[in-house]
Amino acid sequence: MIADTEKSERTEGEKPRTTRDEAAWLTQIELLANLPYAATALIPAVVAAIRDGIDADFGAFGWVEGEHLRPVAFWSERMTEPVFRSFTSHLDVFFDEFPLRIQLDSDGEAIRGFQDIPDYESHWHLTEIIAPLGARWATGVPVRNQRGECSGFLYLYRRADAGRFTDDEQATLRRARDRLTGLHTAADQARTVPLCLAATATLQFDALGTMVARGARAIELLYLCQDVRLGVLDWAQQNVRALPGAPRALIEQQLVNDGTSRLAHCSLEVAAGRFDFRIERLERLDTTAPQITVTIQHWQPADIAVAKQLAGWPLSAQEKRLIVATAREMDHKEIADALGVTVGTLKAYVNRLNAKLGVESRKAFVQQLLTRAAAAH
Repeated sequence: MIADTEKSERTEGEKPRTTRDEAAWLTQIELLANLPYAATALIPAVVAAIRDGIDADFGAFGWVEGEHLRPVAFWSERMTEPVFRSFTSHLDVFFDEFPLRIQLDSDGEAIRGFQDIPDYESHWHLTEIIAPLGARWATGVPVRNQRGECSGFLYLYRRADAGRFTDDEQATLRRARDRLTGLHTAADQARTVPLCLAATATLQFDALGTMVARGARAIELLYLCQDVRLGVLDWAQQNVRALPGAPRALIEQQLVNDGTSRLAHCSLEVAAGRFDFRIERLERLDTTAPQITVTIQHWQPADIAVAKQLAGWPLSAQEKRLIVATAREMDHKEIADALGVTVGTLKAYVNRLNAKLGVESRKAFVQQLLTRAAAAH
């Protein structure tokens, strides 16, 4: 649950060391959900923000389409090769044993109830999926769009010693869920937003194209750089198929070892930003078979990076929207229209906000947040 906000001393532009009250937590979730990007690009940040207010070790989100709740994509903050193999092998029976319609009709209550079925301790869902990821207890809720249609299901998981999710926690999760109706189905391409370096990850592949190592951030980057709506778990595969077509083709060329350059580069622009791939063939001393190292750099839209950094700042929803709009490099008239105020009122907002933050300008504050985001990658 959310603790009351505590006051603390801070220097100019320094993020306050506070715990958030529930209203601020919900405001942060809504801020992220209403960014003008496809929901698939925002879900990792949204899930992380929701975990900020509920005791959970990791989260997941599954998208559905149509009245028959057809699964189309899935994201999980944790994934391993054995879990991936087990999940895909049980996919045909998964939705028969854990019907999405029942999860929807019970407003997620059935998710906790499934853990009370006879012999659940020996059920494959726990022994092959949940437990290997370090969890025992699960909860979740359906998420609806602005038309009231179910767009997906949000799940949270935690370790055994934390105990099952309580009724109060379930109610808190529903309040967070209710802030997600603004999630978009497609990206808003009307404005080009500056990009900032958000994360770097490294992958290694053997001569057969099997992934033998990956950095800590690789799971999220593999997910974000794919058109994830094309497959439920494409991003989670432990081979070259986890990558989009262009870098995958370059890796396959390097594996052929046909005398071409040992180094290749490509970039992709998707809803989540730009991804730069550096693909290098390394010859091992003990074999003629090549090994491929892939470095991925994720350049994230500045407004997403800034919105994530605003977690914990004691600002109103309107103040946060103003800062995010500044990161999008909108002019005064555009920002005033977006906030539903006059330009004169906006200028008064800006003056009060600068004084509150102790900064010379909101643009300077945005730059501080972007610098902090880059340093964290």
